[in-house]
Formats: sequence, structure tokens, C-alpha cells
Amino acid sequence: MSLISNEGSWVYLGKDNYTQNAIFSFKAGFTLLVEAFDITILSFECVYLTSGHACLNERPLLSINDQSISLNSNWELKQPCKLKKNETISIAYQREVRPPTMEGVPADCDYGYIFVSVKYRVNSNIQNSKFFFKYDKDKPVNLVSVQLSSSLLNILEPSKKQAHQINAKYYTPFPLLALLKSSNEVAEYFNQLRQGLAEEFIFKLNNYINHTLPNNKGRERFEDFTWEELDIVLEAFLYAQQDSSLEISEKHLLLGILNSKSATIKKMKDFFNENNLSLEKLVNKITTPSTELKNKLDTPDIEGVFSDYRILPIIT
Repeated sequence: MSLISNEGSWVYLGKDNYTQNAIFSFKAGFTLLVEAFDITILSFECVYLTSGHACLNERPLLSINDQSISLNSNWELKQPCKLKKNETISIAYQREVRPPTMEGVPADCDYGYIFVSVKYRVNSNIQNSKFFFKYDKDKPVNLVSVQLSSSLLNILEPSKKQAHQINAKYYTPFPLLALLKSSNEVAEYFNQLRQGLAEEFIFKLNNYINHTLPNNKGRERFEDFTWEELDIVLEAFLYAQQDSSLEISEKHLLLGILNSKSATIKKMKDFFNENNLSLEKLVNKITTPSTELKNKLDTPDIEGVFSDYRILPIIT
């Protein structure tokens, strides 16, 4: 599915734009294109973000092809919307919101970002596509898409192919290893804590991906995805927003990974503690984290990766 922003999107701060915790509103218009399969839309939600934080969102108004859509208490469509392959629809979404904190004022929330989540059913499978947009100062009626940088995409694509080849879910070790192997900036962050630490992690993660994971019969199998669907990319997007960047860089993705709740990061923390190192210090060397941990990936057989020092051949 593709989602393109339309003209007619706006942010209205209202008369109380310097009043703490005052309500303001936004509207976003989109064209949604169904591509490969018939789908049924179950929910469509936009969350307004400013300074790396989600605003407090009131009940939304949603219309599809100029028809008002009724939503239940979970913001899901009361009557799911069935769409045919190659069908195109227009979507309008409007919502009243408040600043992320009680002390915040609407004036500080202008030209924010929108995180769009579309839940839909393809045959019997439930899927969730995520999109990021930003209100553009120069063209305030338009939304501009937030993208991964080309250099980051070049780093990540081979790791996605590797996960596909061994038929494993794209667990946290895949993007972490890709960053450590291909980004001098990321490797340097690790080596600043201890010389050779990046190379040590590359060895351990290589061993996990090439030996431990393929032999784990209980692992989740590979399913194709877009980068914007990953929780670590959502987290990285929030860091990119703090840098006023429309592109997610290697640094932003590393922060998204380190601030996740994946089993990999939990074991990394144990390793750091056992070696008198600090994961928090590593994060602080990059930037000060300001968002809640969101990623809930559970990586199988990760327990021994950072404690097992046996020398095993690396498959390249």
C-alpha cells in the first residue's frame, strides 16, 4: 500500500496558542493506493508529534471518499472498509490535541510531525503499515515524508537479505551488526567506551546470526516488511525530529536500537555491567534520550551471545 499526502493539510493553533495545555487541532489529507492484493482497512490513526513526543490526542474525525466513518472506543472502524487491488481512495483525518506536557503551549507545537498507522487485513493476515510526515514551513498545506537516508538504506538492505536467506525474523542483531560493520561513526561510539569493543560485538553478533539463530527451530520465520514498520525506526524517527532532520541517519537508528526493549539490548546491558561499562554512557555520548522504550522484540537464543567467548568459525 502507498500513502501520499494531499493539499489541504493544516495545523490550527487557535486563540489560546500561548496558554498552557490548551487545545489546538490538525488536519491531514491523504491518497491511499491499494497495490498487490485486496485489503480490508480495520483502523486508520494519526498521532501528532512535536519535539520527539506524542501530543495528547482527543477523539478523531475520519472520512473516506468524503463519507464520515464511525469509530469505536479503540479508534477502529465500526464497519471495516473493503478495497480492491489497484483501488485508490481519499482520506481526511482531523483531530484536536494538546501539548505533550501540562506546561506546554500550542505555539511550541507548530509544524510538527504526524505518525500514521494503518491496520488492515490481507486474506486472513492482520498487517500494520506505518508512515511519517512533517508539516512543511514553506508549504504549510502540504506534508513531506520522512525517509531513511540513502547511506543508511545501503547499510540495512544486505542485512534484510541475510535474514531472508536464513528464513528468520529481522531480529535486533541484524540491524545492530549492519551498523557496527558498515558505519565508522557507530563503531567509534563503541570504541570510545573501550578500544576494540566494536570488533568484539561484531564477532559475537556474527556468531549469533550465522550459527545460533539458524539452528533455533523455534525462531520466527522471515516475513517481508518495510523499514517504516519497525519499532526501532519509529524510535529513530523521534531522534531525527529532535535534530530537525527529515532523514533518519545511522546515529538515529543506533539510538532507536539502544533504547529498545529487545532481548538483545537486555543482554547487552548485562554484558556492559559485567565489564564495568555503561550502556547509558554510550547513549549519552550520542545524545540524551527523551522517549519511552517501545520495542518489544523477543530475540530467541540471545542469552549466550555476549557471555560466550568460544572461538567459532565465521561464515561469510
